[in-house]
Amino acid sequence: MSGMFNVHKTPEITNEISSGEFETIFNINIWSRYDDDRELGEMLWFCKYIDKAGLTSYIEELFYDSKADICSIKLIKLEEEDIAESYEIEAIRVIAQLTIDQFEINGVVGHKNPYLSSILKVVI
Repeated sequence: MSGMFNVHKTPEITNEISSGEFETIFNINIWSRYDDDRELGEMLWFCKYIDKAGLTSYIEELFYDSKADICSIKLIKLEEEDIAESYEIEAIRVIAQLTIDQFEINGVVGHKNPYLSSILKVVI
């Protein structure tokens, strides 16, 4: 189990499913291949912002592939036209740009925006 993130130290984590895989209070499972604290931290911040924006129902799970250094954001099943025209999906992408170094949503890779993430601070 991660030294920094676990059910005893982190109230957002409700259960350890397996090594590096956790259930959160946001009903979004997060999973880091190598149980990496930085990756888990990024995913928890993402979940907090997503929860604050009321978008948790769009997210199925997050998986951070430590070898590739990329977080896969798995969305619920949506129709192709819903994805293309969805303000909610765009908001999820922006939140990922604020919190996750490198991510993938629906086959599109994105990166943390250092400008936005350093000047925009959201109080949770």
